[in-house]
Amino acid sequence: MSAIINIDVPDIERAIEFYTAATECQLERRLDDTAAELSCGAVNIYLLEHATGSTANADNEQKRHYSRHWTPVHIDFVVADLDEAIVKAENAGAVRESNVEIWHGATHVTFSDPFGHGFCLIRFREATYELDPREPETDHGSVPCFLPRVRTHRGGIGHKVRIETRSDR
Repeated sequence: MSAIINIDVPDIERAIEFYTAATECQLERRLDDTAAELSCGAVNIYLLEHATGSTANADNEQKRHYSRHWTPVHIDFVVADLDEAIVKAENAGAVRESNVEIWHGATHVTFSDPFGHGFCLIRFREATYELDPREPETDHGSVPCFLPRVRTHRGGIGHKVRIETRSDR
């Protein structure tokens, strides 16, 4: 079995422009005027144009909207250089929604795209999430917002470490 990711958007051209500028994804092909395939490493992402107010199917009365919305499913884009990826995403029009946080050995920042969908930029210390983090990561590269104050919160299935910036205090 394999998986693909579909992202509904109101404007296919704007979506292609955003995702190729904000991430390492590349336009592979256009399926037609309303659908495009992006390659993102080993994962294919399909951008599908659907009008605001349209429904997913005849049995679903819920209408699409593209203002900021929360969903329990989102994409994490794994990056090698978090600093560079943050700048690239913000320059493309992503809205930053969090400070840099650490969870199970992964340093990440949350964003929303211009269509209201949430996503994260994430850098792993190892190849993937760590199962039992004993100590929070202390080597944060050159992220300019890091200061020495660190707070650890327990919740869910692990520790969440929040790095506070001057604007948080």
